[in-house]
Amino acid sequence: MSNEKGDQPQLENSVFGSFLLGQDEFAIPASAIEDVINAPERITKQPLAPAYLRGILTLRGMTVPVIDLRIMFAMPDTQDTDPSGKKVAILEYGSHHVGLLFDQTGEVFRQNQAGCEYSAYGDGGHESITAGAFHFDGSTRIIQLLDVLAIVELDGVPLTREQDQNRHTQAQIRSRGNRRQAISFRVNVTELALDIVAIQEIVLVEEIENRSLASGICIGTYNLRGQTVPLINLASTLGFGEKVDINKLRGSRFLIARTKGQLFGLAVDEICNIIPYYKDEVLAFPVISIRIPELFLGCIHTQEQEEVFLVDIDRLLSDEEISEATRGHSGLFGKSSDDPTARKEAYRGNAETFLTFHIDKLYAISILDIIEVVNYPGELLRPPMLGHPFDGVLNLRGELISIVNARKLYDLEDPEVINQHVIIFEYLGNRFGLAIQAIEAISHVYPDERQELPKALMDQQSLIAADVKEVIFRRAEEMTDARDLSILDITAVAQRIAPASRDDQAA
Repeated sequence: MSNEKGDQPQLENSVFGSFLLGQDEFAIPASAIEDVINAPERITKQPLAPAYLRGILTLRGMTVPVIDLRIMFAMPDTQDTDPSGKKVAILEYGSHHVGLLFDQTGEVFRQNQAGCEYSAYGDGGHESITAGAFHFDGSTRIIQLLDVLAIVELDGVPLTREQDQNRHTQAQIRSRGNRRQAISFRVNVTELALDIVAIQEIVLVEEIENRSLASGICIGTYNLRGQTVPLINLASTLGFGEKVDINKLRGSRFLIARTKGQLFGLAVDEICNIIPYYKDEVLAFPVISIRIPELFLGCIHTQEQEEVFLVDIDRLLSDEEISEATRGHSGLFGKSSDDPTARKEAYRGNAETFLTFHIDKLYAISILDIIEVVNYPGELLRPPMLGHPFDGVLNLRGELISIVNARKLYDLEDPEVINQHVIIFEYLGNRFGLAIQAIEAISHVYPDERQELPKALMDQQSLIAADVKEVIFRRAEEMTDARDLSILDITAVAQRIAPASRDDQAA
């Protein structure tokens, strides 16, 4: 933070707004207050942030950092994390915006009103975000004046820039480029995402090897089809300061991603969704950490009205952290051109990527057939005479999409099993949502791993078996995650849904 006080406005005739924080009262120049809003129920926690940065919220296409002054001033009740009933003052300084969390609003006053005197704290003598105080004759009332520039310059507070994400000229719309997809995941209480291009696959790790060689952020290694991959404690990397119990990570999912020429496995608490986005829809904010510069590409605002941090995979680990993660056993991680396994990998051909998930057992759909995956909504529109396989209608960013319960569609047992996700796909210009129990992983399958099960061996009595176009038996050689994948034919699924939809209309 700067050692000098910010340029305060001329106090004479200036108008100020006051805010209450417990029994204390603070003032902000009215010219710096863009808005005062009710604090949202959920403020998204940001990794690598100082304690006083409560998180961020989205306001009119901007990501706004929210500062908790209770923590900054070491006031009582700093453990009160419920923002309900409180206010957020949105401060504007140049092109930057910052939110301040307060208990309630006070009043509007002028410095030159009768009985009001102002005393400045002076430069260098008061290491604070307060510039001075107003005193009122005949009263013990004191209102401290906040220094807006000092607040903006606080360490670790991202500086948002004015953006208008929702307005595009026709030329801008045409130049948006291809729609992208990101895989979102949860670490601690924060939802983050990586562009799907950065993710090689998602695996279920049953055994963590070389634990005796673990150091720092590296918790061991994983054998990925003969290649040794270091496993990273992502919670520690993101500054959550968690000590990991390696035994509890057995059976957990890891994102396998490549950065700076090296494959790493990233430990996550949960795989959430597949999020579609355009590059110009990402709400940007600049550096928040000296240790990991430009870690986040920005923020994606989701259908569930939540903010997801889009991580730059090439900035996730510094060169020093990569060196630390591979120190002492770096020879395990590379493969020379003389390695027969490496030569074999080079000639295996292109892998096909599948999303695996549970209905009554494990199924898969090609990632190319999926538009996005969203959380199963808490509420759905339920029109009259709703057909048997349909749970309702989802309003997805202004588009109404029929949600089909997969277990009902295929007359499986326990049709009321709680579904966690919805796979959105398109057929003949119409979009549908397939409600599923849970996402399992994302898997790459190489041509030489595929062994198709003859149709005659499938369960001919099962409705869902009729929509399985292929069962892939993955080779067990050099694999710790070898399982068969029942690949659903998305066209067959859609054609099964369509008659049900027509029957509803006829009824």
